[in-house]
Amino acid sequence: MAKINPKVTIIIATFNRADFIGLTLDSVLNQKYPYYEVIIVDDGGNDNTREVLETYLKDSRFKFFKRPKEFPKGCPGSRNFGLTKATGEFIWFFDDDDIAHPNLLESSISVLKNTEHDFCRFERTVFYDFEKIEFDKIENTKTDAVSKKNLKQLIIGELPFNSCQVIWRKASLGKEHFRGDIIYADDWEFYSRLLSMGLKGVAIDKIFLFARKHPGSATHKYKTGNKDIQNSVILANFSVIDISIKEKIMDRQLFKFFYRQAIFFNSYPIVKYLVEKSNLNFINTIKYKIGFYAYPVIRPFFNLKSKLKKS
Repeated sequence: MAKINPKVTIIIATFNRADFIGLTLDSVLNQKYPYYEVIIVDDGGNDNTREVLETYLKDSRFKFFKRPKEFPKGCPGSRNFGLTKATGEFIWFFDDDDIAHPNLLESSISVLKNTEHDFCRFERTVFYDFEKIEFDKIENTKTDAVSKKNLKQLIIGELPFNSCQVIWRKASLGKEHFRGDIIYADDWEFYSRLLSMGLKGVAIDKIFLFARKHPGSATHKYKTGNKDIQNSVILANFSVIDISIKEKIMDRQLFKFFYRQAIFFNSYPIVKYLVEKSNLNFINTIKYKIGFYAYPVIRPFFNLKSKLKKS
């Protein structure tokens, strides 16, 4: 059974976010639940983040580290190092440019501390202007159980599990950690893996997390074709395809999801891996492989068909 006021370890991997991290840490200081430690891991940045942190580090709950070389460069490696320093009963991976609702920790821990839940998930929204954030003051919230039966929903994005959107029981993570070679979609791969292991939790139907969107974000780099990030997503797809096959949930909907991923990232390796792992017959294997290369030619016809249906 959890302690009356169990400690939460908040792990923040940071890289050149001096302009944003102060507001992020302010949102931590504004939490109604004060029983936490904040482990800030610098991933090798070269701006004045350390100077910005000086004021916060006067609070003994805040600790600063530089990522050791034995941990791969990138957010996953920094988070994995943070895990080695964590002393809290619960773990929250928080981004260095996001904002937390003041009730985030209090509401999540109230759900977790007197149960055996492995995690607590909450809703998330995006923002572009900090001044326009409005915190919902309604305290009554609806909760739903989440388990392996929701794995497909997690994979296809019907039930998003972004990295900062979940607080985990540390003991439930065991020796599992982020893959250091997956620098984007690392949370998608890691959390799919955790749910497939049978971890069970609860989802709070309330927006507690506000994710900042800006040109320096990983999401922006991903959408503008950063090759390292795109290759990382390909590796994540391989892993989640394996999970889907192992858990015997690879139905037509999931197959189409991964196939669309392959087309979106222009990645034939995903197509090849998907059809081989799905044990398709010869005709379907050829159909999907040829379809991948033919898609740029036939795409206008699909677009036209879609427009005609809407008209």
